[in-house]
Amino acid sequence: MGLNEKLVEEKPCTQPRFLLILRRCLRYAVISLSLIVVVSFLTSHFLGVFLLLFTPEGLEAMGNYIHGIPVMVYTTPVIIPIEVTKGTLFLFLWVFQLLCFILAIKMRHGILDTIKNVMRGRVKSMFENNLLSAPFIANGTLLIVLAINALQESHGIPTGTLPEIDKYEFYFQLAYASVFEEFTFRVLFIGVFEAVMVSRVYSYVKRNERGPSGLWIFLKALAFPQRTKDELGLRRLLGKELMGLTYGEWFVLAISALMFGFAHVLSGIGWKIGKVTHATFVGIVLGLVYIKFGFQASVILHWFFNNYFEAYSMASEFIPRLSLLSDALEWLNTFLGVIFIAAVIGGLLFKATRSIMQEGTEASIETYLKQVL
Repeated sequence: MGLNEKLVEEKPCTQPRFLLILRRCLRYAVISLSLIVVVSFLTSHFLGVFLLLFTPEGLEAMGNYIHGIPVMVYTTPVIIPIEVTKGTLFLFLWVFQLLCFILAIKMRHGILDTIKNVMRGRVKSMFENNLLSAPFIANGTLLIVLAINALQESHGIPTGTLPEIDKYEFYFQLAYASVFEEFTFRVLFIGVFEAVMVSRVYSYVKRNERGPSGLWIFLKALAFPQRTKDELGLRRLLGKELMGLTYGEWFVLAISALMFGFAHVLSGIGWKIGKVTHATFVGIVLGLVYIKFGFQASVILHWFFNNYFEAYSMASEFIPRLSLLSDALEWLNTFLGVIFIAAVIGGLLFKATRSIMQEGTEASIETYLKQVL
């Protein structure tokens, strides 16, 4: 018998049948609840276009012209000189979001393959698919934001509120922000850094080989940072990692998130200093999702934060019974958020406990060797 066999005697692992059935039912439940939220999110997307482009009130609000589209390029405001109705711009944003949703079905692993992996017991693989993971990440983030807000308000740190405006105009502004803010704070900061880093390393490593052009690598890394690094086999060459990101990536992510947080207060539309804290936290989450899944993922998540519940709230005025569905979805999303936070905390505790136990085992082996030798 070897040394390890003397120290740790392995026992065959047998599980009661009812426990296996329970675990399988829980996997079905997790997948089903996630899919319900995904379908309800897609439904809210179509509710939004109906409300703004197929109701008299929405058409009236969306019939106004925009004389130039405002965007931010780093810290400089830029006006794109295009005259367009709000309805046309909203339709463009709506179609773009729908394309992001379709793209997310396959990112990073296909939704069907992910469901199969979860049912085989690999529950963590759910977070390899953009759409299936979104309900958990989004709602976990929202619950933490609510907790931060409550803590700050209890200590006299105000968050502020947005001014009362027409609800159709408000929905339009939320839709606009969910796309253009991702371009400003994720693509121009994190994306450009990722694209330059990947392009430089790739051009050095593959300088004597034929392959994709530098421009193609740059654009691909801009849209899908992590996927591009993995496909090119560059992750080990980019430097030391902390939780899957290099120190440079963490630095740029932090700068991007802080600017996202302060931009809300500096906009002058009603937010107070307390908004900086949870907007910065949301910026970190959006940045991590962007790096892991791609640009479409952060757009979807931002749209979820801004427009998901708002669409059901507005639609309930036309179809009163939708208020019951809206309430049910609110409870369901809260439940998924609690599950996600509990899973993250449980995972961290498990890793910490396992690390302590491994250190203890190594110490006992060392002691045993000293006694024997």
